[in-house]
Amino acid sequence: MNDKNIIFKIRNKCAVCESPLKSPLIDLPHFPLTELYTKVRPRKLSGYVDQKFYLCQECGHGQLGHIIAPQFLYTATEYFFRTSQSKSASTANDVFLQFILDTFKSISFETIIEIGCSDLYLLQALKKCAKKLIGIDPILKGHEKELSDSKIKVIGDFFENIDIRKEIFPGKSVVISSHTLEHVENPKQMLLQLLANLGSDTLYIFQFPGFETLISDGRYDQIFHQHLQYFSLDSFTYLLHLVGAEVINYKINYRHWGSLMIAFGKAKRKTKLQHRSVQQLTRQITVDYDQFKKQMKLFKKYISEIRKEPLYGFGAALMLPILGYYLDSDLSEFNAILDDDTQKSGLHYINLRTQIKNPQQILNLKQANVVVTALNTGRSILPRVLSLQPKRIIFPIQVL
Repeated sequence: MNDKNIIFKIRNKCAVCESPLKSPLIDLPHFPLTELYTKVRPRKLSGYVDQKFYLCQECGHGQLGHIIAPQFLYTATEYFFRTSQSKSASTANDVFLQFILDTFKSISFETIIEIGCSDLYLLQALKKCAKKLIGIDPILKGHEKELSDSKIKVIGDFFENIDIRKEIFPGKSVVISSHTLEHVENPKQMLLQLLANLGSDTLYIFQFPGFETLISDGRYDQIFHQHLQYFSLDSFTYLLHLVGAEVINYKINYRHWGSLMIAFGKAKRKTKLQHRSVQQLTRQITVDYDQFKKQMKLFKKYISEIRKEPLYGFGAALMLPILGYYLDSDLSEFNAILDDDTQKSGLHYINLRTQIKNPQQILNLKQANVVVTALNTGRSILPRVLSLQPKRIIFPIQVL
């Protein structure tokens, strides 16, 4: 990948309220792309684009200032993530599925539409709940026929390119979306398009990472190129007000990105738009982000002090280049990154030096130090790391 060829556009207005964006709250020069693996050890590290993070001073919505062209991030071959292949994602979607079913209650639908359907994990689970199910996802382009069946229709394209009115059955519809809205360049336009083209009784159930949890847990490593939007409950409620919709119900899944699960629909009455001051939030993020960087420096210092002993990471996470960024390291000080996923064995990241290996390739880890490098799945992999009985188990962050 030639970094000079990576196309991006610059955002200068808030994605929610369209107010001019002022100075960025966080500057991220030479920021690495994530989720990109290679079969050979890269001679020259690549996959870096300058990034900026903004907090709108009018509505408090968090967003990235540089929007990388989707073709560099979301292709069937390069976008490694698939729901059924990821234990953490499938577990999170089981929680989301229960929220959906609890919201449905006894209602039956003519059509269920999923925006960002990945490998149809949710649609397959909801087959009995509607007469027709439509899965929309650009990464499935070219695979529509093999994935579609008598009830499910797959459309391999971006939602904004589809005339959804031609696809749905007459009657009550529901639109679901799991971890897609944070990737959308213009979420306001997307919601306006949905509300304009679907019936007034359409139910919408979305899930996306919650900004409140990111801040409270100090997880600034969760800011990365693919996530363009950082919604809090307040900023999403603000957005719904602007498009003529309202929250029906919501829940938070603290075990997976602090996900906000929100059911909403067209507003039944007009409400007054309240002005929100975000000065305190701005100060909090500024202070907390500085503390986060200091924590990463201390972690790097500790790693350097024990470097004479064998050092491994456990968890070849999609987000690992972000940890490398904050450690100011290509992770060449690690003997390897261990992962039980055989599909990743032998691979490298395009912007890290160390190789991914299966733990079975390492004869003895009892005298080694193991860093939990899959920060977002630390809870689930901890028992596996404990079973290897390493000398030390090290966590780069304080909150799991």
